Amino acid sequence: MLDLADFTGNDIFIDSNIFIFVATVTGPYDVCEKFLLKIKYGEIIGYVNPLVIEEVYHKLLILDVCTRYQIKPFEAVRFIKNNPNFK
Repeated sequence: MLDLADFTGNDIFIDSNIFIFVATVTGPYDVCEKFLLKIKYGEIIGYVNPLVIEEVYHKLLILDVCTRYQIKPFEAVRFIKNNPNFK
């Protein structure tokens, strides 16, 4: 398996986990942040699709709800459905 730190290609598809690790400062945060900075500065061309964007949004929303309301992840979707106007 290729490590992001060792990637030397010109372009790559970016999975949602890369964004999640950087946004939450978890997992291989350092490697992912350096990888995204290479994309930011044009060293690599990164691609995502709408599904990746939706998944990142969904995971961050669930994390936010769990943190704010101190509930477990499996309870978060039900909480959102039952409280559509939560803030």
